[in-house]
Amino acid sequence: MAFLSLYIINFAVSGGWSSWGTWNRCSVTCGGGSQTRLRSCTNPPAHLGGNDCPGMLSESQACNINICPIDGGWSKWSQWSLCTKTVSGIQTRIRECANPEPAHGGKNCNGTRAVVRECSNMSSCHEAFPLRFQSGENPSHGIMEVYKNGSWQKLCTRGWDTDEGNLTCKAMGYSNNVGYDIGMWQPDGKNASNTSIHFNCITLTECGSNTSSTTQLCKVPVRLNGSNIEYGGRVEVFYKGKWGKICRNKWNFEDVKVICRQLGFKRAVAEFVVSDVKDEDIPIVMSDVACNVDEPELASCPRTDGKLNVDCQNDDTGAQALCEPKKDKTILAAGREFLDVDSNEIIRCSLENETSHITWFNNKNQEINSTSETRMKANKNGELTIKNVQLSDGGTYECRGLEYIRYYTIYVNARFTEKNPEQSVIADVSGIISCSAEGTPTPLIEWKRQDETPLDNGRFTRLSKGSLYINPVHPQDNGTYICTFRQSKGSKRVTTKNQTIKVFVISE
Repeated sequence: MAFLSLYIINFAVSGGWSSWGTWNRCSVTCGGGSQTRLRSCTNPPAHLGGNDCPGMLSESQACNINICPIDGGWSKWSQWSLCTKTVSGIQTRIRECANPEPAHGGKNCNGTRAVVRECSNMSSCHEAFPLRFQSGENPSHGIMEVYKNGSWQKLCTRGWDTDEGNLTCKAMGYSNNVGYDIGMWQPDGKNASNTSIHFNCITLTECGSNTSSTTQLCKVPVRLNGSNIEYGGRVEVFYKGKWGKICRNKWNFEDVKVICRQLGFKRAVAEFVVSDVKDEDIPIVMSDVACNVDEPELASCPRTDGKLNVDCQNDDTGAQALCEPKKDKTILAAGREFLDVDSNEIIRCSLENETSHITWFNNKNQEINSTSETRMKANKNGELTIKNVQLSDGGTYECRGLEYIRYYTIYVNARFTEKNPEQSVIADVSGIISCSAEGTPTPLIEWKRQDETPLDNGRFTRLSKGSLYINPVHPQDNGTYICTFRQSKGSKRVTTKNQTIKVFVISE
C-alpha cells in the first residue's frame, strides 16, 4: 500500500508597518518642544524565522519653535516729584511697564504709568489720581485727564504755568528739554514734600466758576546719531527717559524736512544716508510718522508712540535723515539714482558750469579717487563709475566742486531673492511660507491671502527676513498667498512688487 507523505514548508514572513498615526500634542506651546507619532507592526511574524518590522516604532520632531510671548509687568513706583509751587502745586510719580517689558506679542501692562496729587511746600494731599493724556492721532497733543469717582475727567489747569505743563508731560514720557530739572524725582531719603494730609486741598477737576482745561503739546527731543557726520544718521527721539529710534514703516522725505527744521538746519537733503548705520541695540519707540511738511517739529506730526506696528518688530535699521550742513559753498538741489544689483553704472555730477576739479565722497563720507582698486572710481570731470553694484552701495553721496556741492542718493532697487510659487506645510504643526527680498533701503514685506481671508494674528507671524511663520498650521490654511515687498525711494516714489505663492496643507 502506498503512503502519501505531506510536507509543510514554513516560509519566514516579515512584519509590515501600518501608516503613521497623527502627531501628538506638542510638549510646549512656544519656545521649542517636541512631539511624536506612532505606527504599528500590522503583520508580525507568525512562524519561526520571521523578522520584526524594519525601522522605528515611533519618530519625533521639533514643534512650536516660535519665541514665547512675554507679558509686561510694572516696575515699582518712583519717588514723588518735587512740588511745582509753594502753594497749590502738583507732584507726580511714575512707573514703567518694564518688569519685564512686553515682547514677542506679549500683553502690555494694565493701568496707568503715572499718578498726580496736589501739594504745597510743606505737605501733600493724601489722595492721588491716575493720570493720562487724552489725545488723537498726535499722541503728545491733547488734554490731561485724571481718574476720579469712577470716570476720567479733565484736569483743572487754572493757575498752571510751564512747570506744571512740563511735569505732566514728563509723567507721560515726554520732555520739553532733556535734562530739565522741574519734575525730577526725589532721591530716596529726601522727603521735601511729605505725605501728611494737606487740609486745604482743592480737587484737581474743579476750578470753580472759571473751569479751565488747557490743550497741551508735549515736546519730543530729536537727534541724529550712528554715523560719522553731525548732519545725518539715524533719527532718534527721547521718550520715557531714554533715546530710541523710529520705525521706517511710513518714513519719507516729508518727515525728514520736519526733522531738519527742528534741528535748525536750512533744509532736508535725503531720507536715507547709508545702509549700515551703527545700530547699538537701540529700541524702536515710535512708528507710523506722517508729517505734512509744514509742522515746526516732530511733536506736531501724526504718529504712534510706544505701541509698535507689526511691520516694525524686525526693523533693525530705523529711520534716517540727512540735512543740509552749513558750508562755505552753494548746495544745489539733491539728485537721485536708482540702480540694479550687479549692474555697471556711471553717474555724472552736474555742478552748474563746473566741469573739472570735482571730487566725489561715498556714503561713508570717504573720498573716491581715480586710482582706486575697488569697484568705485571717480575722475575730476565728475564721473563716478560703479562696477557690479552691491546692496552696500546704497546711500547718499557728495559731489563737490570749487563753488558748488550736490548730493546724490543712490537707491539699489529691491528684488525677490527666492521664487517658490508652490510650497507645502504640514497640518497641526508649525510651518513656514518662504518669501524674501533685498534692496537698499531694505524693502518691507507684507502678506495677505488672495481670497482676502484675514491672517490670524495669533497664528501668523512675519519673520525678520520676510517669510510667514504659521503655528500651528490648520487645514483651511490651504490656498493662494500674496507676498508683497514695498521699498520707499525718496519724496513720493514707492516701489512695490507681488509674488503669488500657492500653499498646500498636507494632513498626515
